[in-house]
Amino acid sequence: MARLTRLALAAALLLALPVPVAAALPKPVADALRDAAVPVAAVAVVVQEVGAPRPALSLNARVPMNPASTMKLFTTLAALELLGPAYRWKTEAYAAGELRDGVLDGDLVLKGYGDPKLDYESFWLLLRQLRGEGLREIRGDVVLDRSFFAPVAGAPGDFDELYLTFPSEGVLVHTNHFLSPRFSGRDVSLWVMPDSPFRLARIATAVAAPGALSLDTFRLALADHANHPSGVCCHPDPRSARLDQGTTVASVLMDLDTKTMWVADGHPCTTPYRELDYASFLSKPASVAAG
Repeated sequence: MARLTRLALAAALLLALPVPVAAALPKPVADALRDAAVPVAAVAVVVQEVGAPRPALSLNARVPMNPASTMKLFTTLAALELLGPAYRWKTEAYAAGELRDGVLDGDLVLKGYGDPKLDYESFWLLLRQLRGEGLREIRGDVVLDRSFFAPVAGAPGDFDELYLTFPSEGVLVHTNHFLSPRFSGRDVSLWVMPDSPFRLARIATAVAAPGALSLDTFRLALADHANHPSGVCCHPDPRSARLDQGTTVASVLMDLDTKTMWVADGHPCTTPYRELDYASFLSKPASVAAG
């Protein structure tokens, strides 16, 4: 009886052993980090299936890190939860005048609600809808109503109060700090990246130079070495502790008209860009509702 008890106890202990958690990154990921000169100590990864009691991979899980673009995951999840996967943005059109015999004697007002897929194809579909309503000629102006995006007070962490920025002369630039003139708190991003305002000024100056903007304009701007090593193209600063060093690991350019992407897998000052064609991913025209 004692032997059976010991066997049962041993079996219980075996069943209670935790499922092993991988602490090493997959080789392709580790190789990519090594090629980009990013130390493993500067990376935190947790991979856990929904509903699983333990993660399948955990590395530096409790080490504080700058979340960077991974915060977009929360934005995406919130949009799916609140709006749903079938949500469609709308763009409304109003006639500020009398429409008679196909002629609008007044302005055509277009009110946008932030459709991220309002491209040339979608805008053409909107115009076709307006022609279907009998509009042939506009004897006035085309007025853009942006009141839906009227700037409000900036309050980091309070998503009921957001400060929105808009393009200037067709160009919108931003780096890694708050731009709201109403923001009076402590911007911790400037503590992490104090060179952010300098990089913003350098990029804004580059794209504002005389002449038409081109792919080379942005390539040169992203490879800028002013204030080296903490320029737009950032390199590790040997004066800083290893875990405090930053570096540019990739550079991405996109042409929304030709649906082409260029990616430099490393510092854009030395790494050539490779061209990627993503037109197949955007082959379906966006739907635009006119009202």
